[in-house]
Amino acid sequence: MSVMYSMEQPDSLEGWVAIKETPFEDPDARTRLKFLVGWNSSENKLAITCHNVIKCKKRSADDDRSWAGMFSFQDIRHAHEQMSLVYPQLEPYLPTIPEEMSTLWSYLNYYMGMYNNEVSETVASDIESYLKIALDVCGKKLVVDTLFMEDSDTDAYFENLNDLKRRGYEDAVSRAAEHLKEVLALREGSINMLDILGVYSLEDSAVADLLLATVELFHYNLQPFLDVREVAFIKRQELQELVQDADIGEGRRSQYVKEYNEWQSQYETATEAILQLQIKYFSECVDISTGMKERMLADKQKFGKATWDLHASGRLNRIEERVSGDSLQMLRAREKQFQNQRRKIKQEMAFLEEGRNLKQELERLEQKYYSLQVKLYDVQLKVMDEEEGLCRKQLRVIEKELKDEEDTVMFYDACETPEDLEDEDTPQFNSKADPRVTQLKMSLNKIFRKRAYIRNNKKMLVRQKQDEEDVKRQQQEDISRHHAIQMKRDQQKQEEANRKDWRDTERQKALDRLKNYKKKYPSPVTIKPPRYQAPMPRKRAGSQPKETGQSTRKKSPSSKGGSNTVTSSKSASSKANSKPAEEPSVPSVPTPPVPPPPPPNPPPGSALPPPPPPP
Repeated sequence: MSVMYSMEQPDSLEGWVAIKETPFEDPDARTRLKFLVGWNSSENKLAITCHNVIKCKKRSADDDRSWAGMFSFQDIRHAHEQMSLVYPQLEPYLPTIPEEMSTLWSYLNYYMGMYNNEVSETVASDIESYLKIALDVCGKKLVVDTLFMEDSDTDAYFENLNDLKRRGYEDAVSRAAEHLKEVLALREGSINMLDILGVYSLEDSAVADLLLATVELFHYNLQPFLDVREVAFIKRQELQELVQDADIGEGRRSQYVKEYNEWQSQYETATEAILQLQIKYFSECVDISTGMKERMLADKQKFGKATWDLHASGRLNRIEERVSGDSLQMLRAREKQFQNQRRKIKQEMAFLEEGRNLKQELERLEQKYYSLQVKLYDVQLKVMDEEEGLCRKQLRVIEKELKDEEDTVMFYDACETPEDLEDEDTPQFNSKADPRVTQLKMSLNKIFRKRAYIRNNKKMLVRQKQDEEDVKRQQQEDISRHHAIQMKRDQQKQEEANRKDWRDTERQKALDRLKNYKKKYPSPVTIKPPRYQAPMPRKRAGSQPKETGQSTRKKSPSSKGGSNTVTSSKSASSKANSKPAEEPSVPSVPTPPVPPPPPPNPPPGSALPPPPPPP
């Protein structure tokens, strides 16, 4: 059945096996294999050991791997045949090896004692040399897999069909792009309009092939996501009906809700991937069409207007319409992408949980939603501009066609009588009465109204956002102005607290240093002398004490910190009276006599008395 299907569809890969181009290529050329071969007389087989010999200093787990096994001579011959099928140049290098007991006569000779099972060392060395040659010819992968991995997985030798298909589509796109470059290279030799028209024909064919290969690759990449989205949509509807069923329990309902959320997530992921692929595909189409348009506009400068309008203006109009159509498709896909992202943000806002950061998270989502909404309005305005440009291009083409028909000169047969001339209807060309023109103008009016509506909504949104920001800013300014004094006081208190902490820290550091210093350098024990007090002046008989309010300060020689004692003259005299009589007395300074008071004012005309003598 698969053969018949393959014959009906030659491009189908069913029933075929895809093998890699280089299935036995050595992925790691840094390593080399070393074989050790010896004869095991107890098993009557060859013991072969193989291990890696790395060339560089960096080693990994695979570099330390080794293999070992027991092989008969028949196994060696079979491995040689397998490797010779892949590399025929290895066939003559198999050395001469003895025969084994594979026939009846060999077994009879063995039981009769005529069979010699001893193998010389030459055979082992010859097989070791042969394995080195096989390694050089076939490579590490084929030799190791043939000798030591008979039951290994063969998937490493086959291609993945999905990857093979994708590479096939990508190779087709690459070949079409190279062909287009070859065609564009012919433009350099075009010197007249006839040559450039031939290049245009080839370019149209090459661009059509490139667009076909691109759309095939796009559909191949798109199909898996379309299937996932369709399955997710069906499963989501089924689970929604089950959740709304009133006869099920809470446990089953919660399980259905969990499955519904999983399928919803897969549906959204597939939709996002589809939109990304659409944007990528239409962007490539816009680039191809824009390149054709730019090349035609460059050619328009080389030829006259009449020749260009006659031969190439129609192609330029078609390319411009294609550019506008592809740009519209790309912008609409981007618009859907923004709408999908906006819907996700709404869902995140709806499922926000109460917490400490609820307000900050809500503000972040609102800002993100605002940015997406502004981008959505910008994309919608670009869509309106592209639709307007497309309608105007179509309107110009139609008006040009009507004008050409109006300028066409029509010839009539001669009339024999004036009555025959009056019966002839003269065609009237009116571009305004054409239904296509009317339809396009109605479309333009609709575009103008929709664009004005979108622009007004955008302005309102931006103004509303600006007003909210102004309100927040004003509130912050009011708070800062009303609480500036309190904030300054708090700042001063904080600064004072910081200074106090700094002082306490520095004092504690100084005390610690002093403690450490005293511990490191302890002072010797000293005997302090008794405190010495200076003798006070003694009062003599007949002398008057000198009363002064000024206190004297004396320093005790025995005080450590320089403590002072303050005494008044009155207390000093009292202490002097209490002293014993044998203490030496200090002579007192004689007090000068007090001068007599001045006489009363003499009467006028009397003589003044002489001044008193100096003391």
